Amino acid sequence: QALADDPDALVVQRSLWRAAAASGEGFDWEYEEYETRFWGEVLSALKTGDAVFKTDPDAPLLRSPMPLFRRSAADVVACADCTFEYERNYRKPNFCRSQSRMHDANRTVEEDWLRTGFHLNMGTIFFRPRPRVVRLLELAKQWQARSITRGRRGLSVPSEQHVFLQVLGSYGCRWSAMSGEPLTPKEASKRLMLGLKAGQRVKPPTEEEDRRQFSVFGHCAEDLTIEVLSYGLCPRTILSGVRVGASRAAEKEAKSKLAAVRLAKDAARRRQAKEGPILFHAGGPMPIKMHRIRDLMRPLWERLSCLPPAPSTV
Repeated sequence: QALADDPDALVVQRSLWRAAAASGEGFDWEYEEYETRFWGEVLSALKTGDAVFKTDPDAPLLRSPMPLFRRSAADVVACADCTFEYERNYRKPNFCRSQSRMHDANRTVEEDWLRTGFHLNMGTIFFRPRPRVVRLLELAKQWQARSITRGRRGLSVPSEQHVFLQVLGSYGCRWSAMSGEPLTPKEASKRLMLGLKAGQRVKPPTEEEDRRQFSVFGHCAEDLTIEVLSYGLCPRTILSGVRVGASRAAEKEAKSKLAAVRLAKDAARRRQAKEGPILFHAGGPMPIKMHRIRDLMRPLWERLSCLPPAPSTV
């Protein structure tokens, strides 16, 4: 609805995967089907001249991101994931620092991550229909296809987030602040995380203030440009990875991350003022994700006189 309300956005819903079965252990997603179709779906849209905004179903929008995309001149605009600080409590530590390597890559995923300081979150990403973007994604599609292996359990398809990180690793990207100040991987990671802290203020930064202070900008081969949005605009939670009560420091860190939920309590005012998060991307296993989303969206549903779904229907 946030996108549909934007006069310059045409919303086309595409289902890139399906739920095969719901077992006692949770949802069994057709992961390989989604991964093998992802690049082709995006490329088919870009080649017709349409821009593509891809968002995961567990990342509800609080307002339309289209005005921000229009202000950004970058070829690719994405939310951040796997910053050094965030990775410590990631529910799957080996995801950010995976030892896997694409067939055509010179380094492992972890080595490319250490050279960057973050991943581009493929759960929330915007592509402009430009020839250099098409060439980049065609290369990613080729790398993924050549990296698929077959084992006793069937196909093993690399994550599109790992593929994209490794392809960008071959583009020699240089990362900087909006001012042009070069950033080391450690500096870029910290900058993206500081946006989350600033977003918890009584008077959080506006979108433009957040971009100036906390976005990270990449300049890569073939004049490819990238903007990475901070956790202030795209907060996440890592609920299952934070050991609350293990120490005061861990508990404080958990409360800091869970504060992202509170940012949506006055979402209507923030939407009007264009401040605070654009979306909220839940973390953790599927049941926890769904409960976090319900907690976040409840104030909006109540304003609209809607009832949130009961847990049994999730």
